[in-house]
Amino acid sequence: MNLDQWKAERQQYLDSRTPVQVMRDLRHQQYNKNDAYYSSLTERINARQEDKIPLGGAGAIEFLSIASDVTKPFVRFGAPFAVIHGIFETTERIARLKTGIVD
Repeated sequence: MNLDQWKAERQQYLDSRTPVQVMRDLRHQQYNKNDAYYSSLTERINARQEDKIPLGGAGAIEFLSIASDVTKPFVRFGAPFAVIHGIFETTERIARLKTGIVD
């Protein structure tokens, strides 16, 4: 493919774009010309990576929270259900205190 063929295909593509594609391309061009976008790129990448790192104990807290919510309606049926709910609730609070995870 020579340069003229490439230019013709490129122009054909540019002419066939939808308005949404044109807006996306313009936004992408603005990012590529903007130094502030690239200077903050490392910070944004690091923030995304930190968000993906699981917190220790988060799974246990989620389980205990769900178990507490499930057992709460059964408290009105008597002491055994109240004790079970209390155990889940207390364990969840202790786990939150020890891990520092606040809802």
